[in-house]
Amino acid sequence: MPRLNSILMFGKEGDKPLLHGILHINIIQATNIPDLDWGLSKENKTDPFVEISTDTQRLAKTRTIHDNLNPEWNETFYVQVAHYTKSLTFTVKDSDMLGTTELVGKTTLPVEELIKLDETTGRQMRVGVHKIAVLTARGKTRGHLEYFVELIPRDLSADLPVGGGSKINLRDDPQSKDSEVEAILISRSKDTADLASVPGVYFKGHEGNEVKLYVNADDSDDMAPIVRYGGPSNDKKMWKPPRLWRDIYDAICDAKHFIYITGWAVDTTQSLLRGKERDEALAKGKYSPYIGELLKQKANEGVTVNMLVWDDATSNPDIFRPVGFMGTHDEESKKFFEGSKVTFRLAPMLGGEENVLKEKLTKVVLFTHHQKIVALDAVCKEKGSSREPLAFVGGIDLTNGRWDNRHHPLFRTLGDDHKGDAYNGCFAVDADNVGPREPWHDIHSSVRGPAALDVIANFRERWAKQAPDAIGELLDLQKLGLANPPKRMSEEAWCSQVLRSIDERTAVFSKVRLMEFSPQDVSDIGGVDFKEDASAKKHTGLKGLLVAGKDKIKETGHDLVDKFRRLGTNEERTRRFNTIRVDQFAFATCLSQKKGRLIDSSMHQGWVHHIRRAKHTLYIESQYFLGSSHMWSQSDETKCGNLIPAEVTLKICDKISNGERFAAYILV
Repeated sequence: MPRLNSILMFGKEGDKPLLHGILHINIIQATNIPDLDWGLSKENKTDPFVEISTDTQRLAKTRTIHDNLNPEWNETFYVQVAHYTKSLTFTVKDSDMLGTTELVGKTTLPVEELIKLDETTGRQMRVGVHKIAVLTARGKTRGHLEYFVELIPRDLSADLPVGGGSKINLRDDPQSKDSEVEAILISRSKDTADLASVPGVYFKGHEGNEVKLYVNADDSDDMAPIVRYGGPSNDKKMWKPPRLWRDIYDAICDAKHFIYITGWAVDTTQSLLRGKERDEALAKGKYSPYIGELLKQKANEGVTVNMLVWDDATSNPDIFRPVGFMGTHDEESKKFFEGSKVTFRLAPMLGGEENVLKEKLTKVVLFTHHQKIVALDAVCKEKGSSREPLAFVGGIDLTNGRWDNRHHPLFRTLGDDHKGDAYNGCFAVDADNVGPREPWHDIHSSVRGPAALDVIANFRERWAKQAPDAIGELLDLQKLGLANPPKRMSEEAWCSQVLRSIDERTAVFSKVRLMEFSPQDVSDIGGVDFKEDASAKKHTGLKGLLVAGKDKIKETGHDLVDKFRRLGTNEERTRRFNTIRVDQFAFATCLSQKKGRLIDSSMHQGWVHHIRRAKHTLYIESQYFLGSSHMWSQSDETKCGNLIPAEVTLKICDKISNGERFAAYILV
C-alpha cells in the first residue's frame, strides 16, 4: 500500500506525528471557571478566551467574553495544518488590562487520537472528537471546557463539497444603498467549477470566463517566440504576449459607466503608453496617455471613477514628506484629484483596539493594502451591442518603475521610454540621468465573465468600509445590465475563483453571501456516527468546583448531547467518529476568525489546497517566499505561519516516497 507507506515514512518527526489536512474546531463553552478578577467588584469577573495550539504554534483564538464564568463561544474554525506535534492544547485565559493575560486552565488532546488508518484501504480517515474536558492549572480543577475537533486528512480534503449547507447565487452586491439583492437557491451538484474550486471560501469558482495572463507591463509581439498551440488539426492558433498597460489604456478609454481602481500606489504622472504610441496619443489622440489626466477626462464625460489607494502613514506632509518613505505618491495623487469629478480616497491599514500604540506602529505604518485592481465596463465580446464587466488583477501597480518588458533595459531607454520613470529602489544612484534603472518583472491578469463580478464585489466591500461617505458613488450593476455577463462556452474558457486576504476592519462582508453557510451544532454533523466512550472518565487527584448540572444545560432538543453534558466535578466525557466519507460535510462558515474578528483568508487556503491537489508539477512566482516557521530548526517561535514552504516540502516527500516524478519551480 503506497499510501500507507508514505504516511509511515515521513509521518513522524521523532515522537511527533504529522497532523496534515484541515482541522475543524468548534469551541462550544466553558463551565464553572474561577473568578480571577474577584477583588475588583461584584460585577467584574473573569474575561475568558480560548487559544488552540500545537506544540509550537497557536492555530486559533476565540473572542473574549467579558465578566462571565460560564461563557458560551460557539465559535468555529477551519485551520489548514501541516504540523509535527504531540498534542493540541486548549488554553483558557483571562484577558486583563493593557493586553496582559492570566491562565485560567488548560487541557490537551493527543493528536494520535485524530490519526487513524482505514484497515481495508490504508487511507487516513476523517476523525472527530467531541469532548468535555477538565481544565487544570497548578494541580487544581478549573472547571470544564467543551469542544469539538475533527481532522479531515490531506487526501480527503480535496473531495470536500465547495459550499455550506445551502448555496445562494448573488446577482448584486448588498452594499449599495439602492441595490436589490436577489438570492436564488441552487443545487449542490458538482460541476466543473466545483471540482476546480477551493472549498469553503467566500467567493466560489465560476465556469465560462475569458482570462488573459500578462508578464511584465508591456511585452510587444516581437519580444517572444511564436507559440502555436492548436495541434496538428489547427496550427492557426498562435499565442502572442498580451500588452497589459496598452490593454488597460484602451479599456479605460472605452469605459462608459464606471472605472474602479485600487492599488498600493498610483502615480498620476505615469504614461500607460511609451515611445511612438505615447507621441501619437499626445499629438492626435482623444485621450491623454497619462494616468491622472486620462481619469479626469473620463470623469468629465460622466463615467464614475472611484479610486482607493493605500494611505502611507509616512507621507503626511505635515510630519515627514509628501512622497513618504515608501514612495507611493499617495498625497500627491490625492492633491491631483482634488476639485475634480474623480472620487479619490486614501485607505489606511487599520490595527486592532486592544493595544492601540502597538497596533498603530505595526499595522498602520508597516502593513499595507496590496490589491492592484482596475475594474470597469467594456464592450461585450460575445454580444457587440452590449457591455460586460472587465477586471484587471495582479501584481503590477500603476506607478513609477513598473513599466518594463522582457528585455529589461537598464540604460538604453533612459532618454525615451523611461525618461522621468527611471526608478531604482536598490541603490543610491542617479537613475534618471546615469542609471541603471531597476528592472521590474511581475505578472498580472484580466478576466471577463462571472468571476469579474466577484472582483468588483471585493472593491465594493472595501469601498463601503473605507469610503463610507461616498457609498452613493457605487453603481448598481443590475440597473446597468452588467450583473449577468455571458459565460464563455469555448474550450478555452476558464474556471476562475477570486481569492484574497482581508478582514472586517477594511471590508464590509456581504450578509447575503454569508447566508450560504449555516452555523452547526455539534449534534447536527451529518453522515457520521458518534460513539461515546464506555463511561465518563474521572480526572483523579483533583479538587475543584461543581460542574454545571441540569440547571446549566442549554436546552437544544438533542437528548443525546444533553445527556452527554451531565457529569460530575472531576469527570470527562468523549464521543468519537471515524469515517472515510466527506460527501455530507458542510462548512459552517466561509470566514476565519481572530480575536472574534472575521477574516477572509482564502488566498492562503487556495495556495495550500492547490499544492495538495497537484499531481505532476507546480510553479510559484512571488515577491516573497517565507513561511512555515513552526518547522524551522531555529527561531521557530517567529510568527510566520503560512504553510506554503511546508506543503511544497511534504508534496515532494510524498512523490519521492511513491516513486512518482514531480517538478516544483519557484521564482522569487
